[in-house]
Amino acid sequence: MPNLSAMFANLTKGLRDGMNFPFAIEIFAKSKTLKPLFVQCFILNGFLFVGSIIFFDYIAAPLFDSASSSSGALNNINNDNSMDLFWIWPLYTISFILSASWYDGIAEHVAKKLSLHTRAANSNTNTNSLDFRSDLIYRPIIFLVFVTQASLLSLIPMVGTVAGFVLYSWLYAFYAFEYVWSYKGYSLKKRIKYFEERWGYMLAFGAPNALISNYFPFFLSSGVWAMIFPIVSLLKFNY
Repeated sequence: MPNLSAMFANLTKGLRDGMNFPFAIEIFAKSKTLKPLFVQCFILNGFLFVGSIIFFDYIAAPLFDSASSSSGALNNINNDNSMDLFWIWPLYTISFILSASWYDGIAEHVAKKLSLHTRAANSNTNTNSLDFRSDLIYRPIIFLVFVTQASLLSLIPMVGTVAGFVLYSWLYAFYAFEYVWSYKGYSLKKRIKYFEERWGYMLAFGAPNALISNYFPFFLSSGVWAMIFPIVSLLKFNY
């Protein structure tokens, strides 16, 4: 069964490439340009964002709950809502925007190192800037569509968890490869075709990331994913 054999080979290769962390770590270790970007990403997403969530949910919130137990549950709910509104959501938005810029900088540096065709090679400054802004808008839309679908499917008993995991695996792989496609000048049609022809590889490639970051509450999952994505974003350059 050649088709089954080919699918198994794609799944195996995707999983192997998706877990090739030594390749990414070696690139970071040898690059003076990438180290500051990685440190900035870790400080923002790991220390500030994830750290503040863990501190509030597992240290501060229990203390507030015990101290304000006499005030009733309504006061506790107000504390949670205030934390989300005035700290988590603003920090999440800032993290998303800054991280996207850092990811692009990482991808650009590695693409040049590996002599990939970049956007700047065949375009003027205005076109290159427009492509960059288009990618910044386009990627969150793709992210939102996948997350919405996965969230809705997760409501279905039994099959929802598996279907959601598959969608998140595809999402993380698609998002990672977006940077390679962008610097190779792939059109949207070509990107989708590339994905469709390699759906098995993409599923396996994104699976480790989905396993690591997808089984926490939403904000915590987002922070963990944003923290490890700089490493994951380099793995597709080995494909």
